[in-house]
Amino acid sequence: MTVGLVFLAIMVVIFSITGFVLVIGTLVGVTRGVRSKSWPTADGTIVACRAPEENKGENDDAAVYHPTIRYEYTLDGKPYSSETIDFVWWGHYFFWDAKRLVSKYPIHSHVKVYCNPRKAQQSVLEPGFEWPYAVGGLLFGLLFLAGGTALFCLVILPVLVS
Repeated sequence: MTVGLVFLAIMVVIFSITGFVLVIGTLVGVTRGVRSKSWPTADGTIVACRAPEENKGENDDAAVYHPTIRYEYTLDGKPYSSETIDFVWWGHYFFWDAKRLVSKYPIHSHVKVYCNPRKAQQSVLEPGFEWPYAVGGLLFGLLFLAGGTALFCLVILPVLVS
């Protein structure tokens, strides 16, 4: 095997694993989001809220940000704490969306927390999911899977068969 073929084989693995993780992660997030709409609620309080720093680089529009919004709630007499805002986008947002979330959940404000009835420590502030994030995660995942499959079929498979 040549160095170039080994490199391509590694790329196939990387593309395929990345695509698989994106697709499965998005589907799990969508499933949790759908289920969370029917979860019981508890009263909660925002205990920490930090806005992301604005990126002054060349690609501000493409950068993603992670706002920190921590809340506490009590369920069946037990205290819990979480930072889960929603289930689909893994906590990364465009700058304007991150700023919107931080202004929506100011520190010490009272919030409704949706709690998983099977796992009380699993909770979310915004039940459901947003279609653009779900479709984006699936599309990117499928693109990575297609890229890995194409590399395998067009470059590696012919070498293995010959």
